Amino acid sequence: FFGRTFADRLAKLQEAFDSFDVRSTAVSVESDRRAIFESIEELFDGSLDNFNKYVRTTLKAATMDCFTGQKAMLPYRAMLWGVWSYLPYRLSFVTHVNFPNRPRLCQGLTCFFGVTDVLCGKPLLNAASMELRRRVASSTRQAGAWAVFADLGVAFLVTAMAT
Repeated sequence: FFGRTFADRLAKLQEAFDSFDVRSTAVSVESDRRAIFESIEELFDGSLDNFNKYVRTTLKAATMDCFTGQKAMLPYRAMLWGVWSYLPYRLSFVTHVNFPNRPRLCQGLTCFFGVTDVLCGKPLLNAASMELRRRVASSTRQAGAWAVFADLGVAFLVTAMAT
């Protein structure tokens, strides 16, 4: 449901960019239209068409990339290589306690949770830790030992969340 709604809204946004024309936009006060057009023409070499082209190409590309571009520092497939070896451990962990005596539905759900944790949860935590580290690094200029402490702090936080 949510994926389909997002896709529909994204398609409508793309259509709105493709058909954008500043001349057909609504204004609150009609007398302001001329002043707005003159301001746009000053910024875009005296042409409303240049502004329309900018909105349909550059602004559209930047906006659509915000919704569809890759957000993580590593692609999902690369993150899977880091957690793939964790799958046997996770499955053995979720199946060792009284597993054979549980109903089949419970066994299936337990295994499904273990696989989902490895294939979805761990890569998501890896991406979150990389993003957190990137934000910490961009907000403070750390060097030497401080950078090591920041990395360890992020690793400790993510490890605590994962367990």
